[in-house]
Amino acid sequence: MCTPLSWPAVLGWQKHQTQSLATLSKIQEARRNEALLDGAFRIRTSDRLFPFHKVLVAAASPVMERTLMGLDQEEQKLVKDGSSPDRCCCVVTVTSPGIDEGSLALALDWIYYGRVEVPSTDALIGLLRTAEFLGIAPLARECLETLEQAKQGGPGGGRTVLLVFETNIFYPGFSLRFYNSERDNWRSFKTPNLNIKGQFLSPVISIPRTNQVVFLVQQLSSSALCTKVFRLDLNNFRLKELSTLDETTGNHKLVYCEGGVKLVTYFPFTVIRHYNEERNQWEKTPVGNESHVSRVGSCVMSAGGRLFIIGGKFLEVGADFCDTIDVFNSATGRFEVAGRMSVGRAGASCVELGGKIVIAGGYTDTTSPDLSLVEEFDPVTGRLRKLAPMLGRRSDFYLAPCEDGVLVVDDWSTRKDNVEYYDPFENRWSFRRCLDLSAKHVVGVVAVAANLLSS
Repeated sequence: MCTPLSWPAVLGWQKHQTQSLATLSKIQEARRNEALLDGAFRIRTSDRLFPFHKVLVAAASPVMERTLMGLDQEEQKLVKDGSSPDRCCCVVTVTSPGIDEGSLALALDWIYYGRVEVPSTDALIGLLRTAEFLGIAPLARECLETLEQAKQGGPGGGRTVLLVFETNIFYPGFSLRFYNSERDNWRSFKTPNLNIKGQFLSPVISIPRTNQVVFLVQQLSSSALCTKVFRLDLNNFRLKELSTLDETTGNHKLVYCEGGVKLVTYFPFTVIRHYNEERNQWEKTPVGNESHVSRVGSCVMSAGGRLFIIGGKFLEVGADFCDTIDVFNSATGRFEVAGRMSVGRAGASCVELGGKIVIAGGYTDTTSPDLSLVEEFDPVTGRLRKLAPMLGRRSDFYLAPCEDGVLVVDDWSTRKDNVEYYDPFENRWSFRRCLDLSAKHVVGVVAVAANLLSS
């Protein structure tokens, strides 16, 4: 006796996975034959097109999926130009100057074939930058693992260590110390005399996956102050002056964002500058609602390739401390509220950890104690959750990724608890070896390859 059919009926395809592989093979063949292509990449400085099938690229890259579906209004790292006069239906222009044609071609090959041959370390770093830019997490992970393997042959292996930049209160120049997390100790790092005179402005930032750092120095020139920007290669201590700022007043912060170095002036006016390597000059990005983020004590950082300004305080009489987490929308040239902290505060420190933003410390009143509060913000979902509080109350300090967690380096020469570590797996803080600053002042904490310290 037949079993009566119930609705809805479920139809299964036993060879679906096999057919999916066959479909992918046909798409690969179509690419080789330049058939059925409906999209293309283009670098903003070139007219060369890199054709692709939109459905395949969108499946591999969430950034491209938002771009092609017209859902990327909160950020325009990619610009959908519309129809191409050639065989492609739409062209997507990559606006970031940190992405080159070779890396883009390699990324497309990886999307189509699942493997790619990378000719050099420089090409691998470029491919990693492109994978992060497009949000292709598996490719970025492969690039990172390959870079770590490439370092294994050198002294110190493929680990990274934290390098602390210190300036002497009484003398020009800087000194370096690095933190050995395995031994929980601090060691001096010998540096040649670079003859840099002037006041270092924090923070010193590193260029990801290179042993290069960028920093600001304020100097007195012809009886007038000028702010200069330098890049230092820690492999050979070659120093290059990038450019001199045309404005010396205001609060400046350097960040590495969208494959390049940006300088954000966030008080008393808001200006975003991107460093153009080819022209050796700073190019301004207009900010339509600069008054929205023109406040003191804000945290300026990059997360997920986007620029954030977090917290701070407006200087108007009676103004409250700001609780907003603002992200820059390059499509509209305006800052938009991405989320809110549980309490408005200034002087907090922030770091990206596992794709989320850790916000720690700060103050809510100049007469009240600093905060030990720590919160985690998810830029994708907009959700905020509390983490375990720090052991010490802190403001205007440094947070840096260390091992799998976060290391706090507090710029207080008098306190003996100025270093502590956060373990995200146990959601717990613990004190680490104190950094004796004496008469020195911390201006940056950056991660570098461990084998640099043995060379």
